[in-house]
Amino acid sequence: MSYFPERRRVHSETGSALVEMAVVLPVLTILMLSIAQIGFVMNRRIMLTEAVGFAARSLALTRSNADPCLVAVTKLKAAANGLTLSSLNITIQVNGHTSATSNSPSCPGDGSMSAGSDAVVTATYPYSIAFYGFNLGAGNFTAQTSVRVE
Repeated sequence: MSYFPERRRVHSETGSALVEMAVVLPVLTILMLSIAQIGFVMNRRIMLTEAVGFAARSLALTRSNADPCLVAVTKLKAAANGLTLSSLNITIQVNGHTSATSNSPSCPGDGSMSAGSDAVVTATYPYSIAFYGFNLGAGNFTAQTSVRVE
């Protein structure tokens, strides 16, 4: 028999949740912010694609205007209200003839747009994926829509 009773060690877990949170929280924060950044970039891509579609439909329906390309570009810029308009490069091709690639191409409505011909609207917009000051990727989104002139 021993005169000294055994000491029991107390195993407390009171601080373990805090330590686990300190390890997991930065990883979850980085993951959530990355998903949000990719969502913003994809939103811009969808916005560009929809704007080019609106412009192409407008171009197909306004062949009797003095400058149908100007009408199409105006529609494109109105639909792309969340994009930086000065960064857009727009190309319009009618009957195989390409207008100058610029922010505001124009084409004469002199009857060269005959019914049944093809009209193609193409737009490019730069993107970059940056996270905490690190550039993870950059490039250009390109959207193109082809329609028949009516």
